Amino acid sequence: MQYYFGELKADSNHWVVVEALSFEKAKKIFKLGEIFPEKYIEQKWKNKKGIRDYSEYEEALYEHIHSRIPEKLTPKMVIPVYQRKDKKEDWKFLENLPLMDFLECDYTQQDSKRLLEGPIQKQEINSLITLEKEEKEEENELVYYEKLGKLTKKSEVRSIQIDIAKKKYEIEVMKHKLNNTMRALEKEIQQKKKVLFAIETYIEAEEGLVQIQQGEFAPIEEKLAIYQLKLYMDEEVGLITDDFEYEPETIDANNIEKFDKWVLKNYKVFMPRKKSITAWQVRRSSKHYNDNPIVNSMENQANWNTYLLIRNGDNFWRILSPLRIPETLFPLSKIKEIDKDDSLYEYHKKEQLEELKKLQEVYTTLALQLQGVFDFTNILSVGEEKLNLFSPNNLDKIDYIRNAESDGLLGDGHKDWYTFLKENRGTIEIGSRVVWYCTDRWRIKQEDRGLKTWQSIPESNKIYTITKPGESYFGTKFGFLYLPNDDVYSPAKKSDDDFSHKRLNRITFYCYNDELINIDTIDFRDIKYYLNTRLYRKDYFEMLSTMKIVYTVLKKEYEQETPFVLMCKGFVDKSEEEIRDAIFKWKVRVKYHRGILSTNEDTATRNIIHYLKTGKFLGKGVRQ
Repeated sequence: MQYYFGELKADSNHWVVVEALSFEKAKKIFKLGEIFPEKYIEQKWKNKKGIRDYSEYEEALYEHIHSRIPEKLTPKMVIPVYQRKDKKEDWKFLENLPLMDFLECDYTQQDSKRLLEGPIQKQEINSLITLEKEEKEEENELVYYEKLGKLTKKSEVRSIQIDIAKKKYEIEVMKHKLNNTMRALEKEIQQKKKVLFAIETYIEAEEGLVQIQQGEFAPIEEKLAIYQLKLYMDEEVGLITDDFEYEPETIDANNIEKFDKWVLKNYKVFMPRKKSITAWQVRRSSKHYNDNPIVNSMENQANWNTYLLIRNGDNFWRILSPLRIPETLFPLSKIKEIDKDDSLYEYHKKEQLEELKKLQEVYTTLALQLQGVFDFTNILSVGEEKLNLFSPNNLDKIDYIRNAESDGLLGDGHKDWYTFLKENRGTIEIGSRVVWYCTDRWRIKQEDRGLKTWQSIPESNKIYTITKPGESYFGTKFGFLYLPNDDVYSPAKKSDDDFSHKRLNRITFYCYNDELINIDTIDFRDIKYYLNTRLYRKDYFEMLSTMKIVYTVLKKEYEQETPFVLMCKGFVDKSEEEIRDAIFKWKVRVKYHRGILSTNEDTATRNIIHYLKTGKFLGKGVRQ
């Protein structure tokens, strides 16, 4: 028979099951085994305060005896008991037992010694006390007496356990105080380390200075320009360079010298001022070195380093910064006032203020590194005196170029990259020219793309024409034709033993909407804008090779249309921009898939000139 002591609906930590041959024996087992039976009284008698609000004594008991006890024990308190024959039956209420009957017992009585099965100890919560035999051998009884020692009553055991719990609690309090002292000392040591690191950065500033080109210096009165936005070597190389030698994947921390050669050819794009400083991180994206992610991460650590590139006339230097510089070389002009933000919880305010403090430390140390370059070298003097970044008297000698802030970069109404891309993909239809790209190769499953498992997938970053629409559970799909590199097998003819030949007919490949860019609805001037602005570069860098393909195709068409633009100028008094706007709208309207040439384009000429004069194209039914 099983007996359940405690409330069925109470907390799961406040009940215990006893197995015994009878209810009387179960009560005796419970009485002997549970040092603190008040854990199992009815919930209404328990302390309603939160555990964290308990007294010091109660908290000590909770931490070290794992019990939730009432403030005072009264005769009205009872322990509910339920019973069942086995686990297949539901518990049935038996009766309520007075708590006071279980607070005391004598361990020396013969009946008690028979019931004890092991050494007297605190029973674990949710434990199962089982009585396997009614009697014990005499030698075992002697072992019980040795373990009990001089303790003969439960009240004595309770008293000792409570004293032990209090001592443990006192030790915990002392340990907590020592930990607080240790944390305070560690915080002070860390702060002193930061100060020492900043001093070392200042003193050793010139040690890592590497000159990559010598030449004439800028005039001594030339102001110093410090550019705010941190650039990335792999991004800038990929966007500005067409030479395979300088492709983004070839740039990493192991060949910074290759970047040095590249930067000397292209510095005017990002450092037009003759006396200037820019920050360069080696890579924004990690490079694949090893299939093991941990090894690959370790190999990429040096790629997160930041170099300061310094220009003075035709002289160039770079210096490795020991800091992990954030996205800007100096703070933004607008910093959110966290203390006044009522939408944040206090915890989040404290967290964000801590982040701002760390950011301030980074900027201060970075300024000290630059100041060390100014003080210990003559490479950036302005006037007769050395520059001092911490002196307000030098503000007229330094221009802080805020090219990382949207107010300074974008004011011409261009959409952000994601909006532009979403609208572009919404125009894809049958007949559209698209560039297909897919960086997640795991997504390519032949059966999902209308292919057989042995058929090769199309080449990525190539131009295709949409021939079929389609729908999928995962999103909109479109199909285009391509020629896979596989063999076609057929039954042998009587006069020919050849069973296979190379495929001659194209087949359909299905791709998802987010893998395509519609070339026909992109203006060459827009794609040129997005490639040159740095504001959205982090958003489309993974599509860089795709963007360059689109740029190449549209640039060719743009150049082909130059004679047509000049011809139109002879008919209307409009600017080149206005004529090209009309050409773009015409091409989108009639799904024109090539550049408009100056010859054999009568329909296009009449419509475009009519649009430039009236603002409308020729309507349907009008001879075009």
